Amino acid sequence: FLIMRKIISVVSLILFSAIILAQDQIVMTIGDRDITLGEFERLYRKNNSVIGDEKQDMEDYLERFINFKLKVIEAENMGLDTAKSFLDEFRMYRKELAKPYMTDSATLNALLNHLYEKSLKEINASHILIMVDQKASPEDTLAAWNKITDLRNRALKGEDFNRLAQEFSEDPSAKSNNGNLGWFTTFRMVYEFEETAYATSPGQVSLPVRTRFGYHIIKVNEVRPAKGSVQVAHIFLAVPADMSPDQISEAKEKIFAIKDSLDKGVSFEEMAWEHSDDRNSATQGGVLPQFSTGMMIPEFENAAFALKDSGQVSEPVRSFYGWHLIKLIDKKMPGSFDEEKEALQSKLNASHFTEIKKKAFVNQLKSRHNYKLNTESLEEFYTLVDTSVFSASWSPENIPQPGRCLFSIGNKKVSMGEFAGWIAEKQKKTTPFNLQTFVDNQFESFSEQLVFDYEEFVLEKKNPEFRYVLEEYHDGILLFDLTEKTIWNKAIQDTSGLEEYFNKNRNNYKWDNRADALVVQTDDPSLVTDARKLISKYGKKKKFTKEEITKRLCPDDTTASCVVIEQGKFEKGMNTYVDDTAWKKGLGPNNEKDGQVAFVFIRKILPPTLKTLDETRGTVISDYQEHLEEQWVKDLRGKYKVVVNREVLSLIN
Repeated sequence: FLIMRKIISVVSLILFSAIILAQDQIVMTIGDRDITLGEFERLYRKNNSVIGDEKQDMEDYLERFINFKLKVIEAENMGLDTAKSFLDEFRMYRKELAKPYMTDSATLNALLNHLYEKSLKEINASHILIMVDQKASPEDTLAAWNKITDLRNRALKGEDFNRLAQEFSEDPSAKSNNGNLGWFTTFRMVYEFEETAYATSPGQVSLPVRTRFGYHIIKVNEVRPAKGSVQVAHIFLAVPADMSPDQISEAKEKIFAIKDSLDKGVSFEEMAWEHSDDRNSATQGGVLPQFSTGMMIPEFENAAFALKDSGQVSEPVRSFYGWHLIKLIDKKMPGSFDEEKEALQSKLNASHFTEIKKKAFVNQLKSRHNYKLNTESLEEFYTLVDTSVFSASWSPENIPQPGRCLFSIGNKKVSMGEFAGWIAEKQKKTTPFNLQTFVDNQFESFSEQLVFDYEEFVLEKKNPEFRYVLEEYHDGILLFDLTEKTIWNKAIQDTSGLEEYFNKNRNNYKWDNRADALVVQTDDPSLVTDARKLISKYGKKKKFTKEEITKRLCPDDTTASCVVIEQGKFEKGMNTYVDDTAWKKGLGPNNEKDGQVAFVFIRKILPPTLKTLDETRGTVISDYQEHLEEQWVKDLRGKYKVVVNREVLSLIN
């Protein structure tokens, strides 16, 4: 048995190796280009999968493939693949095609798992904020850092965090809430703040963390399991601050009276419609969108989550804004990772996490491609950029060593001159700020872009599927450009050639029997008799046109006619009403279809005649294009030798 398994394994390996080797065999040579069996077979099978059940004949596909490759080779030999217009278009397509491949599924899944684990907990935390602008100078940034660090040290030594927040925090709400942010879960805070809060144990004070607002220290007061989300309906009575005592008392009596009515079976939706001051939800029976912790004011949120059964209505709840009655519609606890993954992904795509994902991917690429920064070069740049950059007048000529390496990625070295060119191109008139911060911001964008560009560059080498798609687009754009130049434009612009082709093939462009006729339609049956009489009397006169008929039948019309009249020479298939006649001269019977009454008056039947060029120009141009292409392919086959290796071709089943 073991011997048989070894034999089978060896045979399988030999067969697999033979298949791989066969793919590299030359199936044909066109000019000086070799086409491998793998390339030909891949496109053959792809085209067969597109056309459906009818498998394309191998010989037919072979001829089409050769013609296609002949045109591509001709385009390349003409230098069309080096033209700026082609390179710009191909670069644009390349970027779009690369997007689906420019992801890191492992990093994304790790981030989703991390978010899911956080979403199972809710945090109650307080913070102190020392504000510092993202564009602040290093000196101002350091000052803010020292201030927040000093406050942390004071809290760690036992000073009351709430008092410190009220006295020193630059978050305006700290004066009233002592820095307490209440309960929150994932996607409620900026990413850096949220990450730090979840990494801090209850009762502890975090290290300083910087967000776009400045530096924070966070004290986690309490952690609890996530409550999930609820959907409720509510009835709201507003109690503004300027209400008189009597009005406040009246509002309280009213909310309790509404609660009594609900207890007696009156419809919640009806009471919401009639009494709620929240008119947006009142029209929907008081229903609010689903929400989770941290999305509503605490009094409302606590009362909503306290409800246990669907349909249960709370006692009246007083908040800063007024009185509320809350009815539970649905409560949902957190599901498994697989159940929540899609919702997490949606939130991830719609939030500030997009930038976090991008940075995580950039870091992965830097590691993958051995990114190395020349710190000395970057520090020198701080001294080379001056305030003229804020008036969009800075010149990259100030760089003394433009060829000096700034960073490397893979086998690519990026120079200081390239970065200088980026800054010069991107500069615009703006309010001046710290130059070092400006250079750092520009360098982050510049280096990220070049890291992505490098990944795109190596993508086709490491991903055959992308390489194949890219090759197809490359050849397709080339073929379009060459065909447009050689066939389509020529067929339209070469008037003498078109006329010569038409004159040589005039017998191919004939009219069949035609009816010179008037077709009359109306949705007003009372007009039909008058119309028939009028056309019977005058219809044979050529000068009696559809305009004249309409004028006589519809003298009072202003914007729309009471009848629709079509006048012309009709072949069979051009008009259904004419087709339904016996194709005899004179007035045909009434024809009723879809609420319309129609009849046809045939002046005469015209025998088959030759068409003029103007009458069939579109068809002639199309045929002329086909003729030019046939001649072109014939010329290309004479220009480039085609050799097919039938033995290798036969390997395709």
